Amino acid sequence: CPIRFTTEFFDTEHSRIKAIDDAIQLVERESSPLREQAPCAFLGAYRSSITVPTSMITGVKGYPQFSPISTSGKLEDNKLHPLFGRLVPSDDGTAIGAIQYFSRINVRNFAVLHTDDAYGAAYAASLKAAASNPENDMTIVTVEISADITKVTDMDLQWIVAQLKETQFTYFFGVIYGSTHYSPVMEEAFRQGIAGTGRHNWMFADAVSGI
Repeated sequence: CPIRFTTEFFDTEHSRIKAIDDAIQLVERESSPLREQAPCAFLGAYRSSITVPTSMITGVKGYPQFSPISTSGKLEDNKLHPLFGRLVPSDDGTAIGAIQYFSRINVRNFAVLHTDDAYGAAYAASLKAAASNPENDMTIVTVEISADITKVTDMDLQWIVAQLKETQFTYFFGVIYGSTHYSPVMEEAFRQGIAGTGRHNWMFADAVSGI
């Protein structure tokens, strides 16, 4: 067979700017026997906030892109992402399941803490859309937290959790990252008395796993 497949790896470093710059350089690369080969497809990235902008670039240039874990509903837009391929369900679908579960256990009020990136914002919007069905009769309050945890000061975190506490709800849904957000958020929630009480319940989206 005259066809030979090769693989190159690029670390996005969770940075949209770096990922976009890498994608632009790759789609503009020209194959040459003396140079690196032009790509034929892209696999990745991990976070939807990275996949959304890079998928626009690769799609415009005619390259398919697949992500094994990016779940943002924004990637459903075929005009902006004409060659994007899903390997997992979108948040639009999983949000429906989450709302159905809350309805099954008779939860009518809950707060959503979500990151302010493409993943968190889209997931929160999907939850609100699914809950807007008159049959569900649910009240959802959403609170944002920066996707870059290094930008969240102790005072910021106290204020964010205080907003959740002010709802007086006992159910909370976290659309945050387990590797960075989970521990500081839950520690502050415990300090403010809305976690670890036996009365308050926390559930999390897929980005919190293996904790």
